[in-house]
Amino acid sequence: MTTATSFYIPRIKTLALIINALMICFFIHTPALTQKAYNFRGNAAALGNTDCYRITQAQNGQLGAVWYKDKIRLDKSFDLEFSMNFGSKDDDGADGMVFVIQSAGNNVIGTFGQGIGYANFSPSLGIEFDTWQNDDENDPAFDHIAVVKNGIVNHRFSLTSPVQAMSGMSNIEDGKDHNIRISWDAKRGFLELYFDCQKRIDLTINISKDIFGGQKEAWWGFTGATGGSNNLQTVCLRKDIVAKDTFQICKGESVELVARNSADNRYTWSPRALLSDPDSRSPLAKPEKSQLFLVNYNDFCNEKTLDSIYVEVTPTPSFSLGPDLNPCDTAKKVRLLPQISPKINDVIFNWSNKATTEGIDVTESGDYKLDIDAKGCKLSDSLTVTFRPTPEVPKVEEPYFCVGDAPALLDPKKNEANWRFLWTPTLQTTPTVLATAAGVYKVKITNVFNCAVERSFKVRDDCPPAVFIPDVFTPNTDGQNDIFEIKSADALITELTVYNRWGQVVFQSDDLKRGWDGTINGSAAPNGAYAWQFRYQYRRANNPLGYEKRGVVSLVR
Repeated sequence: MTTATSFYIPRIKTLALIINALMICFFIHTPALTQKAYNFRGNAAALGNTDCYRITQAQNGQLGAVWYKDKIRLDKSFDLEFSMNFGSKDDDGADGMVFVIQSAGNNVIGTFGQGIGYANFSPSLGIEFDTWQNDDENDPAFDHIAVVKNGIVNHRFSLTSPVQAMSGMSNIEDGKDHNIRISWDAKRGFLELYFDCQKRIDLTINISKDIFGGQKEAWWGFTGATGGSNNLQTVCLRKDIVAKDTFQICKGESVELVARNSADNRYTWSPRALLSDPDSRSPLAKPEKSQLFLVNYNDFCNEKTLDSIYVEVTPTPSFSLGPDLNPCDTAKKVRLLPQISPKINDVIFNWSNKATTEGIDVTESGDYKLDIDAKGCKLSDSLTVTFRPTPEVPKVEEPYFCVGDAPALLDPKKNEANWRFLWTPTLQTTPTVLATAAGVYKVKITNVFNCAVERSFKVRDDCPPAVFIPDVFTPNTDGQNDIFEIKSADALITELTVYNRWGQVVFQSDDLKRGWDGTINGSAAPNGAYAWQFRYQYRRANNPLGYEKRGVVSLVR
């Protein structure tokens, strides 16, 4: 396998450089920085000081993945070139590699064998380079390429039918490096795949919408696997990427423009005056306003190429999450919404709790940070949310309180030091109040954290008076329970009538203090059950309502 002499990674922020265009890269010469850019999982590893990565060794049961540590923009165009080496075993070589875009993270790993390290990633988009025929996956006999999704490598469900990887050759396990180019035009929704300078696949698709449900970013990298057969499988990255769409930078920032690999390493950029070295492959540009740049060169396949890069310059917006928040815990949740001025569309949001929406609902105390990418302007802000406790006061269980001849005591049943009380409509500030009139009384209870709860008391003046009526009496002159009398703590106007079993009146009284002594016309009434009727009302003039009760009392001597 030949060793690549250059290495690219998507451009990161360095000094004053902020690049947000998708898949734009810069030169890295040291393996230490290389390993910082990628995560290796399973059997994957960097190959010494080269820009190549081993995905699997030539051993059975291998599983490897290489993931870039930052996400890829799905709503921006990219044009990516790299080389892949599928090993030198043909008849007993397996299983292949997959270029993967997925949302599970950059520390994940798939399944070995015919899953090619890609199976079970969902949602995901994969470009499969398959070197082993699995009949149960509907694989063709030749080494093939297909666009697959959601971790499914069965070609009954793939986005494209499998095609022979290399034109005129059924085997790509030839020990050679094969040049791969993946071109994604976000505006047209058009994906193209080239293998050794020949286009093998094209597909119309909206990656963000059709695969990822509208997400604008995802993780990307390479997976590979072996099963009962194997091969040494590697991928070599090059500084061969040009974004055809738009780079977005903050005003005052620089951007490195990177052309794809040239057959003769000759480049001509324009406008020349705005570039640090217009004849180099990767000049620096620092335009004061949005600008279109053009580059002429012979590409890796030695074809004359004109590429364009549009650098959109965004004035630095003001951005803030606002001051720390101290809501009372009765709020249950607080909405955090950034303030960005002037308003910018297509902002990328990354919250510390992994949310990617513009605003989030917070239900727990803690520190919350938001990183935004506002068309190239990368800004951060944070705040602390502290939910303060509210007074713990029991709920009022009584449906209502009654005003009779005495005021009703309204008591929240809880009072702690430094609590403040405010009653309405009386405007009293005592923990309890005496209600003298009907109505709804509310009390606002505030603690030292300035958090409050409110309790309501319903007071009625039309409640029936409380009366006690016995169901048995014993007029045997023993001084205990000798009189059938009705008792009440309220001042009442009353009328008590007692009937025998034939409905005849045997006793009647309009004095609550005078009850029936169990005699009829001065003679002892016989034992038995006597019906009674009791009519009563408050004496006070503001409650003229009358009430009535009926029942039976047993006379026992």
